[in-house]
Formats: sequence, structure tokens, C-alpha cells
Amino acid sequence: MFIDTHCHLDILSKDANPGAILDRATKQNIQMVVNPAVDISSSKAILQLAKQFSQVKPAVGVHPNDIHNQSIEEIIPSLNVLSKDPSIVAIGEIGLDYYHQNTAKELQKRVFIEQLLLAQNSKLAVIIHSRESLTDVIQIIQTHYPAQSMAGNVRLRGVFHAFEGNLEDAMEVVKLGFLIGIGGPVTYKNAKDKQRIARELPLESIVLETDSPFLSPVPFRGQINEPANIKIIAEKVANLRECDIKQVETVTTMNADRLFFIGDALVRE
Repeated sequence: MFIDTHCHLDILSKDANPGAILDRATKQNIQMVVNPAVDISSSKAILQLAKQFSQVKPAVGVHPNDIHNQSIEEIIPSLNVLSKDPSIVAIGEIGLDYYHQNTAKELQKRVFIEQLLLAQNSKLAVIIHSRESLTDVIQIIQTHYPAQSMAGNVRLRGVFHAFEGNLEDAMEVVKLGFLIGIGGPVTYKNAKDKQRIARELPLESIVLETDSPFLSPVPFRGQINEPANIKIIAEKVANLRECDIKQVETVTTMNADRLFFIGDALVRE
């Protein structure tokens, strides 16, 4: 079975039947999707989706592009309450985005750090978004969690979603204890850095994601993306690594389990 570690089913379901979307995924052996939030409202909506569909594993968090839509004084207290729901598998999607410039950089950093701390205290994974901000994201993690591997510390773990760096950057992130999300862009002709990462990074450091409804893989580029397309991404990774797709399936699913602690759910499914 495959796991889509980053799917905005709540956005997809505004225009389509979520049950039908998940059924199409199941037919391609994608048995589980992790649905990250972008704000408090979507966090609540995703929790409701998870109650309707056992395949959905919810994450709660505030995306850097959506901070300006929230009351800063309410973000962390609200997330603290939501994160106590036993179905939550991560804090996300969180991070820094200097491309859209919707929110001042210093405010983004403040909210990012607070959400990282919430994840660490809650023993939850983090789903990290970075766009034109990778250096600052890495620096924040190194500065605020420098001794996380020491005995007795709660280890901050997570995934860099839609990774924007090169292989050398990815290796630095992996040394910090994080995984790299590989999605539809790895199938794009000119995505040389993403293809090199998928080919040369240890498979134990990779998880698969669609970022549905965004970033559809070839041959569906430009169309609405769905979790069912994970199989296409896995095939591309297997082709780049010159290995059997079953190996990609097995290892990336184990990686997702290790990241999100969903082993019991895997057995049930």
C-alpha cells in the first residue's frame, strides 16, 4: 500500500465528493492520506473529514501565507486545543514563504517557531513548507532545537514538503532528522534537482506526496491533482533509482509510518 503524505482533501472536496476521491485512490492502492491544514478553520474542517473517513489522517496548523488572516493571539491557543485530538498525526502545514509576501518575515518566523514548539511538546511530527526561505527554515531549526538528539530530549521530527532545495540541501535536512517529500514535480522534464534527490538520496529519507489539488504529475500536469496519482510519482522514483516500484512502495510507507506513528492504522486498514 501507498500513503499520500500531503493531500488537501478539504480543498478538493469543495468541488468533488471526498468519498469518490478516496475510492479512486484505493483502487490505485493508496490506502491513506495525510491532510494538512492552512489555518484554524481548515484545521477544524479536516478533523471532521477524518471522523467521516478512516483513510484521512489530519494535521492542524497555520500556513505562512495565511497568518495574516488570523488573530495572532488566538493561533497557538487554538492549535493547542485542536492538537489534543487523538486523531492528529502532525502540526502542519507550517513554515516560511518569502515568495508570496503575504505576511511580514519576522511574524512568519515567530509563528513558525511557536508551532514547532507545540509539535515538540505534543510529540507530533511537523509538515514544513518553505518557498524561497529554505536557509531561514534550516537556521531556525538548528538554532531552536540544537540538541534534540540528546538523551532525554523530545526529538523534533518532520517532513520538508515540496522540497525546494538541491541534493546537498536535502542531505543537510536529513542530518537534522527530517524526511523529504517527493511529489508531482519530480516527473517534470526540467526538474533536474528534484530528480537527482529522488535518485540519490537514501530511500529511507523519502516520503511520497501529491499536494492535491496542486502540482499534478505528468501526464496530468495543469489538471486537478488527486491522491490516486501517487502511483505515477512512485513509478518515476522507481525509474530514476532503477529499482522495482514495490521497493519504493514498501520503504516510503514504512517511512511515513515512522514519521506519523500510524502503524496501528496500517494494520487496521
